[in-house]
Amino acid sequence: MSDVTSHITLEILALKKIVSAFYCTLGPSERARLDVMLMDKSSLDGEIKSPSLQLEIQDKINKILL
Repeated sequence: MSDVTSHITLEILALKKIVSAFYCTLGPSERARLDVMLMDKSSLDGEIKSPSLQLEIQDKINKILL
């Protein structure tokens, strides 16, 4: 593998760990909301339709990273 490919692979693995850790911190209702959002195929642009949910997700990710 090239250095760039190796670096990208490591970054993706780190991101997977962060997302897994974040998901583990969610309660059952939050997991259900997130699962529904992820299953929504009508949003092709990848935007979260609920700004409050987006803020909650960002807040939880920031807490995990700090």
